[in-house]
Amino acid sequence: MRIAVCGCSWSSRDPHQPNFEFGQVVADYYGAEYKNYAVPGCSNFVIALQIEQSLIDFDPDLVIINATTVTRDDFKIISSDTRYDHTKLLNSLGDTLYSNSMGSMFDDDLRKSLDDIYDKNLSQVFASQSKHDLYKKWFLTFYDADINKHKQYYQLQCMLYKLQSMQKSVVFSANTFEWTESYDLKTHDESKNFADTKHVWDIPDKFMLRRGISDTLDISDQIYGSWENSPGTIMSNHLAPACHQDYASHVINHINRYKLINNTVI
Repeated sequence: MRIAVCGCSWSSRDPHQPNFEFGQVVADYYGAEYKNYAVPGCSNFVIALQIEQSLIDFDPDLVIINATTVTRDDFKIISSDTRYDHTKLLNSLGDTLYSNSMGSMFDDDLRKSLDDIYDKNLSQVFASQSKHDLYKKWFLTFYDADINKHKQYYQLQCMLYKLQSMQKSVVFSANTFEWTESYDLKTHDESKNFADTKHVWDIPDKFMLRRGISDTLDISDQIYGSWENSPGTIMSNHLAPACHQDYASHVINHINRYKLINNTVI
């Protein structure tokens, strides 16, 4: 049996301390082959690519998906002379395709210059300050998070339909999809009320897990007093091992409850 995990940083394997993330815990519980496709900082479009890549490379029996925040963008890397090739899927990342959150691309402060931004890789992506300024102007003038949220909903929903049509078992969580992260980036007004406009996913109840991996942040608060005091601060997936253990238990209970894997016991 094969289990694939798709998502953003919350679902990813820490490159320096792998094997404790929830996907590994779940796979070990069932004695399954396991592959983690999650990419830190990626968009829901890239999560859709992950799902497609897993179907081609791995042919999983079960796909565990955690969606991400919608205020993320994908675009052609300016310094690359190669045309984007849709058939390369995840292999395009870092070659012709760049994906990241708005917060990271502006370092949560639109007044910062390209040189002042924490992520130094952006200098290669944008090639120059003038191009970064142009992107910033586009963001301020045309970008709308709610429209992009709706578009990304259909991107993920399309892949959920495909998984069902292929008779794959799924554990899907909207995770941070409904978060209003960076919605206040244009206004600098943290007091403004950006009400969540929740989307309804067209997916059977047996495939829908209401609790997302990010919800285990409360475990950090319980154990360490706050996330800032937890080991999650140095992890690429933001979470201490106890958080992953907690989420893995929720996933396993869900799988067993709905018998998503053959021979599971309730």
